[in-house]
Amino acid sequence: MSPTPLMLAARGLLRPEAAARGLALQRCFVAPLRAASGMALPGASARFHEYEAAITACIERRALWEGRKVHARMITARYRPAVFLGTRLVTMYVRCGALDDARNVLDRMPERSVVSWTTMISGYSQTERHGEALDLFIKMLRAGKLFGSFLVSHLT
Repeated sequence: MSPTPLMLAARGLLRPEAAARGLALQRCFVAPLRAASGMALPGASARFHEYEAAITACIERRALWEGRKVHARMITARYRPAVFLGTRLVTMYVRCGALDDARNVLDRMPERSVVSWTTMISGYSQTERHGEALDLFIKMLRAGKLFGSFLVSHLT
């Protein structure tokens, strides 16, 4: 068992305010991660909401390690996410700076929305990977996806 923020503070290894922040962060993840780990009510609709809550918590906190745990659980449970959840995974990886992981998720999605494509293209563009952004943009157009001002605003 890994030490909690309170244990570290008690040992003098962590300042009390840092321990408080660590506890708050832990609480934000406990319920969604426990639910996404299969400890919640069975059923596809419950599973979707649990994964969505866990991924959203990871996006909001840029929590890559926890997000990878949720994604790994989805894979081991053989849960095939809908386009929305696949896009949320792409978003999580992009926001955490793990663009190769984001691209891997995008490439494995059986169906992609315009938001899926533009999230990845924006991630490339914002990290100065303009060649990859352009290549993916062309791939999106070849796939027959239309784009609008949303994408253009993210590329400028």
